[in-house]
Amino acid sequence: MDNTPSIGGPPPRSTLPPAAGDCWAELPLELRARADVAGSGELLWPREAAASAVDWVAARGLGIIGGEVYVGLGKAKGVFNAEWQTAPQWLPAEPWESFVDRAAAQAAAAILGEAVTTGPSTWYFLAVALEDGYPPYLRG
Repeated sequence: MDNTPSIGGPPPRSTLPPAAGDCWAELPLELRARADVAGSGELLWPREAAASAVDWVAARGLGIIGGEVYVGLGKAKGVFNAEWQTAPQWLPAEPWESFVDRAAAQAAAAILGEAVTTGPSTWYFLAVALEDGYPPYLRG
């Protein structure tokens, strides 16, 4: 099975990540323009834009569940390379705002740190959720 995302062009609204509803519709045009789009409709950003996306997501009160890293390989624009998850996930007694801040800090560290192999063609995906849409199976 080929896990290479097909990248290019803006996503149709119906393919935006369902975990956060239609939150990406409010994404500023300048940040959306820096993203490429996988065949699944997922937004992928180069490193600096991904860090800006983390800030934008957190400022909107969205929690980052984790993310994925794709790197260019041969003719492939992006091949899955690594993933991370916010750890621990949202804790039962933790205020949502605290989780949002903690998750954003972990995502920024994962993107800007040297924990993953990066290169001139490295792309980052963010998995996000609204408080009322947070997957129950992830609750700590």
